[in-house]
Amino acid sequence: MAQRTQGGMWCASCKKPIMGVGNTHRFRNAFSVMAVPATGGLSLGGLKSTSFVCPTCGGPAVTKAVAARQAMKANVQEQHEADRRRKVDDGAWWLLRGVFRGILPIKTLYLGGRLPTVDPDVGRNGTTLRLNVQGLQLLGTFLKLKGTFKVLFTIPWSDVTDIAIESPTVSRHSQLISEVRTQGHDDHENEAVLIVEKLDGSEVLFLISDITPEDLAATLARVIEGLNETKGP
Repeated sequence: MAQRTQGGMWCASCKKPIMGVGNTHRFRNAFSVMAVPATGGLSLGGLKSTSFVCPTCGGPAVTKAVAARQAMKANVQEQHEADRRRKVDDGAWWLLRGVFRGILPIKTLYLGGRLPTVDPDVGRNGTTLRLNVQGLQLLGTFLKLKGTFKVLFTIPWSDVTDIAIESPTVSRHSQLISEVRTQGHDDHENEAVLIVEKLDGSEVLFLISDITPEDLAATLARVIEGLNETKGP
């Protein structure tokens, strides 16, 4: 092991240029045996690796080019965090990057609450709930359009104050769920009730199929986090 120095390096801890002090280690190349035929019997085991430290604090030392790249990356991360904080402070958490990543359209049964009068979409078969930057969207299939989906309605996030997830068996809306099921809708082994609370105090209800309340909460974790951040302490 041989010690060497190198100028033009940078210590992030001391925040200043330094003369790096390094130890050179000789190590054996893992592919040297395979390389013997191609090199006429010459071994490639004489490779060297050098790591540098700051002579003052002992912290890692890097070249100025590497330090510049690290600073640029840190600056980008700070800008993203500032942008995220600004959007949350403005109430527009749904514009944050990655909030809806991994949330696929969810098979659902709309239970009502969007309209104070008769709602034609309540209990409708073949509906799916989609969450994106526009809001919560209920989509329905139309056989005349060869089974394509059409947006039945959208609840914008600016109208949503909270989201609650309950089990159908213990939900305070269990009677409503039973009434909708009497219309011929099947019971599923795993189900969850998604309750969307709106600015006007009303609630919009969805019965989500083929998922437990715990798994639905995990799927919508970033959405719920955004709503909670907007509400504040």
